Amino acid sequence: SYTYGGSKSNITLGGGLLSSNQTDKFAFVTNINGLLSIGKHFYLFTENYISSVKQESYYYNNANGGFIEKTGIWFGISGVRFVTKKNALASFQFGLTHISIVDDSPSYYNSGGSGVIAFPTISYTKKFKFK
Repeated sequence: SYTYGGSKSNITLGGGLLSSNQTDKFAFVTNINGLLSIGKHFYLFTENYISSVKQESYYYNNANGGFIEKTGIWFGISGVRFVTKKNALASFQFGLTHISIVDDSPSYYNSGGSGVIAFPTISYTKKFKFK
C-alpha cells in the first residue's frame, strides 16, 4: 500500500492476493481508500476493494469447447466519520456498505448479471492507548 497525503486528507492505493479453498488459484485485489477533512472533527471517507476472478467454466459452446468466465467484484464502504474531541481515540462512521458483482459469461449461462447492493452502516472504533 502507498498513502499520499497527511492525517487530515489522503488517498491510499494498495494491492494483494485473494485465495479460495475451493481452487488453488489466486486473484489480484486492488484497494483504493480516501479521506477528506470537512471540519474539525468530520471527514468524508471511502474504502474500496476491486478484484477480477477468472475461472474456466463447466459449460461448453460449439466454437471451442469451453470458455473462460470472468467475474468482477467491487465492495467497500463510503460515508462520514466523526472523531470525538477527546484525544481522537474514538470515532463513529455513518455510511453505505456496497457490493457489486459483474459476471461476463455468455448471456445464456449468466445467472445473475450485475448490480449494486448497498445498505446503511453505522460503526464505532476505539483506539486503545497503552501507558
